[in-house]
Amino acid sequence: MRPLDLTIAIPARNDERNLEQFFSAIGRRVWLYNFAPIRIGTNTVVSQDSVLCTSSHDYTHPHLPLYSREIIVGDEAWIAANCFVMPGITVGSGAVVGACSVVTKSIPPWMVCAGNPCRPLKPLRLRRHKPQAGFRKLRQHQSQSNNR
Repeated sequence: MRPLDLTIAIPARNDERNLEQFFSAIGRRVWLYNFAPIRIGTNTVVSQDSVLCTSSHDYTHPHLPLYSREIIVGDEAWIAANCFVMPGITVGSGAVVGACSVVTKSIPPWMVCAGNPCRPLKPLRLRRHKPQAGFRKLRQHQSQSNNR
């Protein structure tokens, strides 16, 4: 068995942005079957019970030899619960892979994709975030408390 070859992106030390903004989450019971590298970007989520499988067998060969290909998951992507990602797949930055999908081809960036086999359904359109009124008051109260 080879050692773990998993990369989760971490920003450079001289990055001017707040390091607390950078995270990635791997859910419970996620299988990272990595005979080849798996690269996971920042602010990325792989939800529970999903499988990222870098190896398979060549079923056209009589001895069924094992082959391995790298999997890349871009920044700000979300692989929802119970998905299966095949060897050699790239999930583009900002892509959403719907629950129970089987990803057999690379996923373009900023697309919502789902199904068996997984296919692009529509572009991802992000709503503008509107803080709740209570949140704004809490922030004002905190800043006033800090100035005392």
